[in-house]
Amino acid sequence: MAPGQAKRKRPQDDNQPRASPHRPENLNLAQQNQRNNRGGGGGGRNNNANRSNNSTPTHNRHGNFSHPPSARASPAQPPQTPQQNAQPPQHQQPFEPTRPALHSTPSATPAPPLVLPQYPPTPKEPPAPYAYDYLTDDAVSAWQPKGKQSVLDALNQAEDKDMVSSVVIQELLRTTLDGRLSAGECAEVLKQVAPTDEMQSVFADTLALLDDSDWKNPVLKTLIYHAGLSSHLLRNELDIEPLSALNLVRNTFSTIRNRKTTNLIYRQANFNLLREESEGYSKLITEYFNAANAGSTSDLIAEDTFQRIKALVGSFDLDVGRVLDITLDVMANLLIKNFRFFIKYLRASSWWPDQHIPEGFQTQGQGFSSLPAWALPHSGSWGPSADQRAQLAALKEARDVDFWQKVRTTGMDAFFDIGALRITNKDSAVVSDLLNTELQPELDARGKEMNKIRRLRTNNARKWMRQTGCVVPPGNSDAAQLLGFKLAFYASAARDKHDVLPDNLIYLAAFLIKIGFISLRDLYPHLYPPDDKMGETKESLEKEKLEREKAAKPGGGALNALAMAGALADDTAPAASAAVRGLRDNASGRATPKVEGDAATTEDGDKEALPEPANQKVALVKSLLAIGCLPEALYIVGRFPWLTDLVHELPDYIHRILHHMLTKVYEPARPLANRPGMNDARPHLGESAPQSSGQPRGQLNLTPAPPTKTLR
Repeated sequence: MAPGQAKRKRPQDDNQPRASPHRPENLNLAQQNQRNNRGGGGGGRNNNANRSNNSTPTHNRHGNFSHPPSARASPAQPPQTPQQNAQPPQHQQPFEPTRPALHSTPSATPAPPLVLPQYPPTPKEPPAPYAYDYLTDDAVSAWQPKGKQSVLDALNQAEDKDMVSSVVIQELLRTTLDGRLSAGECAEVLKQVAPTDEMQSVFADTLALLDDSDWKNPVLKTLIYHAGLSSHLLRNELDIEPLSALNLVRNTFSTIRNRKTTNLIYRQANFNLLREESEGYSKLITEYFNAANAGSTSDLIAEDTFQRIKALVGSFDLDVGRVLDITLDVMANLLIKNFRFFIKYLRASSWWPDQHIPEGFQTQGQGFSSLPAWALPHSGSWGPSADQRAQLAALKEARDVDFWQKVRTTGMDAFFDIGALRITNKDSAVVSDLLNTELQPELDARGKEMNKIRRLRTNNARKWMRQTGCVVPPGNSDAAQLLGFKLAFYASAARDKHDVLPDNLIYLAAFLIKIGFISLRDLYPHLYPPDDKMGETKESLEKEKLEREKAAKPGGGALNALAMAGALADDTAPAASAAVRGLRDNASGRATPKVEGDAATTEDGDKEALPEPANQKVALVKSLLAIGCLPEALYIVGRFPWLTDLVHELPDYIHRILHHMLTKVYEPARPLANRPGMNDARPHLGESAPQSSGQPRGQLNLTPAPPTKTLR
């Protein structure tokens, strides 16, 4: 306060006393709430406070004492006048402060009762519009007399009962939720509409499409209960939200599911990776050998074996590509004896390729495939039956008639149509536009091309169909790549001089091409030598041919051993002494010890001096001709026509096919074909008989030929 200024006083009237300040805490309601808050707890101290006088003054927050409401507002004491309130405070006797009481007497002026506003009830929303086909308004209004029976009659008279049943299920479900019929009435019809598990599954699918509010409707629970639907089926079909709303699972089901999922996915498995992986692959190889050697003991042994292989892959976390690689190795070892089992196994496996025909293409084939009918899944036979042989012979005869007609018009190109799917509407606008369009590269945000391999394969397939007029043959590109890596190893620098191309690997490649498991267009880039080095192969084959012709001429064979020998040593000359031999060794350098560097150079020279790899393309052509894959074999021969002249074994395979082609012509014309014993095997020449056997001297000892054994 500034000096010289007096304290400002409030103007007062001498006749009227000064009004007391407004203290909200001294009101009746405030005092009552304060005492209730202080006396809410239990204990001995509060019990003593309850026995105290209710008229004991209390101490407020301003340091003043105040009487409880019962003492101030007692009817026995009249209210004080303003003159009495204006008396000086020194005449008042102060009261001793005591603890407040827990309970107080009710106020003299009770508060008026709380009156809540009254709102009108919310009107029920009308059901959403729904187009009913069977449960119409007329059928619902006369449900018991004729409506129910009309729905059942329409269901029984329908041609497609499954479609009509699904529609009726939807209408029953919507009718129950909208309140058009009671749940019991709809449940009676639902029992007849969905008596099987398949139709109850349709009901579960329809139920899953409802909203959350419909799931919580209690009428839906009544419908499911009265209809007798399988709770097990509903638990398998529905999600967590409708199951929780229908009380088909516990409230803790979602929490338990999250815990179980976390334990299965994110829990670290404690096991030896090296041991477990080795054990899994060893069990895989053992399973293959046991199943292949078991033979035809079971009709579905191939399907059962594949299921066990999948179980091993999942149990030991095996790599699927490595499993396919081992499968090809086992097939190469057991191909000759167990080829039937592996044909059925590959056809039943998920590795079998699918025939992809673009949309809008119309194709025409020969009526049968290179894969026999007994190799199809769920086939209980291990060979063609008599009826299948007759049917296949009729199809082959029709194919041969069409083939020779094409030979007269197209020539050698007709051989490439054997076993292919010819595109019959190649000139149409849809097909021609697709074949003449190439996929363009698709770039990601970083500017790199996405799915480059898919684009190249698609463009290559369209080029194939545009030039040949046939659909691209199916094939597993992964299996062809694995087989190509095996073949490329025997032509690489990583091989040893003892690593020679095995014949069974080439046989396996031809076999897989024959049955349609892999395609030649996927395997051809891996074959050695590449096309740009086939010129060197031609030169080497020409040299070999000249050497064979020279050796076949009279006097051009191997020279005389005596002429090839050198000068003979003089046995009459005295032997040299040890000192003379030592001087000769030092002069020639033979006594000098070898240096490690020279040994290393020798080893490098041996490693570089590997033998020339085998020609895989020539070997594959022989195998393809032997197994009857004419289009693939002629494709390689057409690219290098000089093979038939320079490879002296190749004409034998071609003549074998020509002999088989002409069999149908000369077999019926053989004059002695029906003579008994004409087709029997001739006896073999045995060992010379001893003189004591009684056989005349000069006669050959002939033994009957052993019976022909057919490998399974």
